[in-house]
Amino acid sequence: MLQCWRGNPSKQIHTAHENHPILRIDPDTISFSTPSAIRAIYGHSTPCVKGFTSEHNVAEHSGLIGVAYKKKDAFKRRILSNALTTRNLK
Repeated sequence: MLQCWRGNPSKQIHTAHENHPILRIDPDTISFSTPSAIRAIYGHSTPCVKGFTSEHNVAEHSGLIGVAYKKKDAFKRRILSNALTTRNLK
């Protein structure tokens, strides 16, 4: 909280990640420091789903990125899959 007030929460998170690969930032946010976490969280066969709050933030006609429903938005994921590969995100 103090780092947010000072305006540099990213620096504090980066420093904490030097000792811990997984951090709980707040009750609804977890931060991972390893590239393998990208596939584990966002991969096509992962059981991970977006949280309850993201379902309420999606507009009636959601954009390319702001999707919450895996089955409904599979077409959008296929379009973006090449751009969002682990290799391209590094």
